[in-house]
Amino acid sequence: MDSVTHIVCGVCIGQAIMGKKADKRVLFIGALAQSLPDIDALSSIWLKTPADLLAHRGITHSILFCLLAALVFAYTSAGIFKNQAISLNRWFWLWVIELFTHIFLDACTAYGTGWWEPFSHTRVSFNLLYVADPLFSVFTFLGCVYLFISSNSPKARQSVAWVALASTMLYIGCSIANKAIVDKKASWAFALQHKNVQRYFTTPTPLNNLLWFAVGQTDSGFYTGYFSVFDTHIEKMRYVERQQQLIPQLDKNMALLQQFSEDYYTLEHWHDTLVFNDLRFGDMAGWYFADPHFVFHYYMNLPDANDAIVQRGRFAHWDKPVWSAFIQRIKGN
Repeated sequence: MDSVTHIVCGVCIGQAIMGKKADKRVLFIGALAQSLPDIDALSSIWLKTPADLLAHRGITHSILFCLLAALVFAYTSAGIFKNQAISLNRWFWLWVIELFTHIFLDACTAYGTGWWEPFSHTRVSFNLLYVADPLFSVFTFLGCVYLFISSNSPKARQSVAWVALASTMLYIGCSIANKAIVDKKASWAFALQHKNVQRYFTTPTPLNNLLWFAVGQTDSGFYTGYFSVFDTHIEKMRYVERQQQLIPQLDKNMALLQQFSEDYYTLEHWHDTLVFNDLRFGDMAGWYFADPHFVFHYYMNLPDANDAIVQRGRFAHWDKPVWSAFIQRIKGN
């Protein structure tokens, strides 16, 4: 999830766990604990883009890291706040819950999270939430603001924190239900159109949980399409060839990108540039354009031109007509 969501969730969790012992300094600890796994962002300073993609949400998002970090920082916090009569046990549970909440929320997105590192490089992706979803974050954001400006009783503040956190759990529950609906529509689409699909996934489109992007893999390529929770009929899906023959020989970056993409990738030429597409991040306004590029595109023969690779295509070409078509597509066909 985005950094703001982690911070406001961290504050609300800190208040819920610490109760009347949660002064504003403790709330800052909650925000820090919830943000700690993203320290791996520093790896971009020395790693090239393909290696950095795998380092992010890697070892610092593992179960092992969360347990070890909780032990270390629980002792540290108990020492710093020794005059507040907060037990070591409560500090441990604060850090454990904060850290595990972080890696759970990240696993709800499409990026992939290394829960099992360093023992296995298999990543966990539930594809339940878009990385930035205002409706998911709004109640914890409001709760966070309230907790920092309110001087009400600890009981009232704790109630607000629990209500804010309950809203996120309810939203995840609705996301699970929406995904079940969309998965059923996607499986129907593949069956009705006689697609020889070996595996598929669905993931939310930007900023919402009602319109989803689906990708189905065949022997030679992928079918992609959009499904709204409110759709009443199945639309024709787009087919994209993988173009396996374009794979550069003995390219270390290619091997890393294949691993990162979990094999959901295609290759294509943009003029004289070979481009690697990771399909898990969707395409550029495919509900509006007939043959859009994919959001995640890596220039194979221009490795130094791949900064901000995950973000750069997310809102490309989003002008007023595209936004309008997006809203209409959410409403269903």
